[in-house]
Amino acid sequence: MTVSTLINQTLTTPVALTRWVETTRAHAPLLDEEAGPLLARLSALRASAQTLNTLVSEPRTLGLYGHSQAGKAHLLATLANGSQGQVAVAPGDKHLDWLTHINPGHSATAMAVRFTRAPSALPEEFPLRLRLFSEAELVQIFLAHYQTSGQARAVSEEELRQRLAQLQSLGQPQSHPAISAPDVMTLAARWREVTPARQRTLSDDVWHQLAELLPALNLPERVRLYALLWGDIAELTQQFMTLAEGLLLLGHAREVAAPLSLLVDNFSLPVEGFLLPAGSGEEALPDEVLVRALEQHQLQGMVSLPLTTLTLLCAELTLPLATPSVPEGVDLLDIPGATYRQNDSLNASKIAFLLDYYRQHQQPDVLMVCNAVQSRADIAPVARTLLRWVNATQPASPDALPGLVWAITPHDARFLDGQHLDEGVQRLLGKPGHTWGTLQALDGRNLQRLTEWLSQALSQSSRERRLALLTAQAQAQPALLFSRYLAPLTADEATLRATAENGVRTLQRQAARHGDLLQALLPDPAALQALCETEERHEEMPQGLFSAEIDLFGESVSVRPADPAAGASLARRAHRLWVNHVRQWMQNEEHAALLGIDAATLHWLGDTLIIASYRLDLAARLETLAAHEGLSGAQLRAELGNFVSWLGFERMPQAERPASRVNPNERLFASAVAHDKRLTRLGEKPVHAATRYVYDWLVALYTRAIENIGYEHPLDIKPADRKALAKIIGPR
Repeated sequence: MTVSTLINQTLTTPVALTRWVETTRAHAPLLDEEAGPLLARLSALRASAQTLNTLVSEPRTLGLYGHSQAGKAHLLATLANGSQGQVAVAPGDKHLDWLTHINPGHSATAMAVRFTRAPSALPEEFPLRLRLFSEAELVQIFLAHYQTSGQARAVSEEELRQRLAQLQSLGQPQSHPAISAPDVMTLAARWREVTPARQRTLSDDVWHQLAELLPALNLPERVRLYALLWGDIAELTQQFMTLAEGLLLLGHAREVAAPLSLLVDNFSLPVEGFLLPAGSGEEALPDEVLVRALEQHQLQGMVSLPLTTLTLLCAELTLPLATPSVPEGVDLLDIPGATYRQNDSLNASKIAFLLDYYRQHQQPDVLMVCNAVQSRADIAPVARTLLRWVNATQPASPDALPGLVWAITPHDARFLDGQHLDEGVQRLLGKPGHTWGTLQALDGRNLQRLTEWLSQALSQSSRERRLALLTAQAQAQPALLFSRYLAPLTADEATLRATAENGVRTLQRQAARHGDLLQALLPDPAALQALCETEERHEEMPQGLFSAEIDLFGESVSVRPADPAAGASLARRAHRLWVNHVRQWMQNEEHAALLGIDAATLHWLGDTLIIASYRLDLAARLETLAAHEGLSGAQLRAELGNFVSWLGFERMPQAERPASRVNPNERLFASAVAHDKRLTRLGEKPVHAATRYVYDWLVALYTRAIENIGYEHPLDIKPADRKALAKIIGPR
């Protein structure tokens, strides 16, 4: 089976699974409760599949990243293969040298610059090809900018749900091209990356609601939802509106053609204000610039945009090379280095986003670094960004060359000022030779070896191998996501017992992190408190007769089904919130890495706890608690904490509990010494109380996993539904 066929499967499978969920939830209440997060994950899988499908036709690319502009120019001069150390480019009918005509001072650019041998096919009046950010990518820039502002606060899920409800009736029958459900889930992933853990209050369920409603809204309504992600700060909202209106004028085209006057004047002298930062020179660009959108390789009409708007919207400038690159057929991509200072400008936040932007598009194939950081404060954030890039774009393979490489040039900071701050980044990345490597580019002999290495790392076979590994990863995701629903069909009792034993042994090896595990299994207290407050408001607030949100002239559109928990009791909604929290937690590979376990074990643990909660009727325990007046979120969380901490055995008589494996002759969670006995001598092998508890908990978990075998909730999906699901996912 070819890679293209496999990629087509990764595109069609999430779509088919989405239809299965939407159809099956109508008669399976248990699936209905978990449908929102499942559909959100399927939209994320669609986004990944679309990226892989686009990557097939994208040129192989070498990225040059970092703050050493002179170092990158040194490499460009070699790799662009120009005469006398030039980087010859040919936009339109002009023949220019990048290093003398366009950027003679090796200044940091306001966007990424791609050098390619691909034919331009643009008219002489508009020879520059500019790639623009999408609306969802602009939102990513703004929310990251907000997080560095020093005034960021957690987004209130309750407030977001209220705003969703207000805008629900304004949805249009046709989706807007500005944004799609996969775009929203990419935005959700970015929000989790830049938001501190204590402020990650939005669940997959609410992101799914956003993914369904946003494409149905007009720009002003969409901005009302976006604004919550940056604290409803009016200044940021106005800046975003200006940029989004620019995209709207261009019909949300991803590329535009622009005049050469943005780079050089009539005398081929560099012009500041677009690619290069504006200085004190007399030569200045006009406030407005004419561009033409490119739609399916066809030029559209001219549109006038403010220069500042175009600069912020532009992610990449493409310049055609006049000579073949080395290695041949490979694009060279100059990505400016990022800074993460507090209260940085919006343009600095845009620059900081560029490497993540390319990561989301699975580019470049190889990233060569020239001075990743300029200050110690940037070491940790840059290391995180580079590690995200490696994990997303460089699938693990024993024989693969590292995709992240430091190039040591004569212009390195270690030679100019004696500092080698990149060493701190490398230490945080770990695994030298596997995660990252180093190449020297100091003289002609070094450069020869460097180009030979790049020819191998950037070969067509290396691209195809990388694409095949990424596709295999994408294909495995649906089966993992729906493993709970497939388990009764795909595993017998012996297999499930072996899986449980392996899962417990894996967790045992990370017993020292047990406290972190228990804490991670509990939802945010604010989310539970919001449930209680919503219940109180629902009881106190009379139903209004009129609503200003009803659109009397718009077509009535049902954008999403009614919330299945809307009529449920507080206890049932609290249980549903916990279940969806655990589902969201167990599907994040970063959580598995933090606990030192693999993703499959994390999924098994989450499924075991969720099934046990249904089997032991955790919701009924919460109902008993909710019967008391003045219930608080802290009380709900404490009850959930009791279940997670004792797995229901605290309600079982001690004599009926399974035997402890670490405390001989005792039962699970029994005190080491009975209260009515006096301790007369120490045991031969003293056991710490924490050790007893952790190992007893693991035995209790294994016991619950075995008890779960064969359990079928009466409200779960039917056998016919499981078979239909297995047919969609295919053999594993």
